[in-house]
Amino acid sequence: MKCLSAGALLELRRPLTARTMGLGTNFYMKLSLIAKTPFLLLVFVLWLVPTESGRAQTNYTVTTPNLQYAVNGVILTNAAPGFFVSNSPPLTLVAGSTYTFTMQAASIHPMVVVTQFTGSPPSSFAYSNASPQVVSSGTITLHIPATNFPSTLYYQCNIHGFYGAIHIIPPPPASQILSIAVTTNIVMLSTGTNTLFTLVPQYNSNLVTGVWQAVPAYTNTFANGTNTTTFDRLDALCGPNTFLRISQQPPPGLSP
Repeated sequence: MKCLSAGALLELRRPLTARTMGLGTNFYMKLSLIAKTPFLLLVFVLWLVPTESGRAQTNYTVTTPNLQYAVNGVILTNAAPGFFVSNSPPLTLVAGSTYTFTMQAASIHPMVVVTQFTGSPPSSFAYSNASPQVVSSGTITLHIPATNFPSTLYYQCNIHGFYGAIHIIPPPPASQILSIAVTTNIVMLSTGTNTLFTLVPQYNSNLVTGVWQAVPAYTNTFANGTNTTTFDRLDALCGPNTFLRISQQPPPGLSP
């Protein structure tokens, strides 16, 4: 985004719509100055372009420090190791996405993704959209359909039965940006999100070699179907071309 002079205001006369392409899909926006005279209001052009970069967590590393699974190094500290007990971290995944589990478990703790945790052996309830199953070393790929998906799955040791729950939530709704106002701060209004997902504004001054960074000190307020994202002006951070993007992501704490 070009650095803006005081009082500059941008409002979109028409809403821009974009179908989200799964959890973490981002849209980046470039605001370019095309006219500035003492007699004209600042005029800007806005592009909204989908990009797959910056997606949320889709790969999990699974280890076995004891008779329980650790996911990305996280264990349940209040759960004791044991047989056929829920003692591994719960996961919350999003329907319509594909996840991988990189297995680095002991050979006696092969993992299987199941629809019930009461099977003997657990693989008798193996989930058909996870493959391969009963794996201690290698990669398990789990695909969750966007519709007709189970609300809960389980990842479970096929020998000792200890397990963790996989909670599945619907994909985020389609996003619609209604307006962007630039005055003493920047305010974005949008619809299509909900209280499970949040909009994360990020900026970058070079799409080829630059690194996307989160806009500092932003806030999101959701009310009556509209999300308001507010943050300070970026004059001190922006170069000759700075791009903004908004990523729909689950709030912190849903997954390890």
